[in-house]
Amino acid sequence: MTTEPGDPQNRVILVSNRGPLTFGRDHEGNRTSNRGGGGLVTALSGLVDVTPLVWVSAAMSDEDRTVQREAGDGRFPIPGHGTDTFGRFVLLDDEVFDQHYNVISNPMLWFVQHYLWDLSNVPDIRRLELDAWEHGYLVANRMFAEAVSAELRERPDAVVMLHDYHLYTAPESIRAAHPDAFLHFFVHIP
Repeated sequence: MTTEPGDPQNRVILVSNRGPLTFGRDHEGNRTSNRGGGGLVTALSGLVDVTPLVWVSAAMSDEDRTVQREAGDGRFPIPGHGTDTFGRFVLLDDEVFDQHYNVISNPMLWFVQHYLWDLSNVPDIRRLELDAWEHGYLVANRMFAEAVSAELRERPDAVVMLHDYHLYTAPESIRAAHPDAFLHFFVHIP
C-alpha cells in the first residue's frame, strides 16, 4: 500500500525522555505549557511541520500527569504544534524516574559515552547502580515500550523513532510485541 505525505498511516512515533513541552499552572490556576528543555527537543520539533506525529515522553510535572490522565485514548493534542501532533506521557513514579534518570542515564551512561567516566581506573558500579538498573532503568524502558505498543496497535505501519541513551532497552520490548515494526534508534552523542 502506498501512502501520501500527511496520510495518518505515515505517522511517526517519536520517543524521547523529554517531550516538546511540559504543562504547569499559572498563579491564577490556569493550565500553561512551556517548551520542553534540551537540545533534542530543538532538533526534532521541526518534524511536526512535515508529518503526523505522536511524541512519547516522560511526564516531568504533576500537571503533565494530570494531562495524561485526562487523555481519553492516551494521547493529547500538543498546543501550538500543528493539528496532527499529539503527545503521550509515560507516568513514571518518582523512584523509578530518579533511578532511571539520576542514577543510570545521566551520571553513568552520559559520562561513559562522552569518555568522561574513567572505567579503566574506577569501574564504580555498586549495589546502588545495580538496583537502579533493575528497578529504575529497565522498568522505565518497559513503560516507554508499553506506550509505544499502544500507539502501534492503532497504527502498525508507523515509524518508531527512539532517541538517546535513556531508552536503550525499550526496542527489545517493542520488537517482542511488534515483530514487524519499523524501529529507528538514534543516539545524540558526538
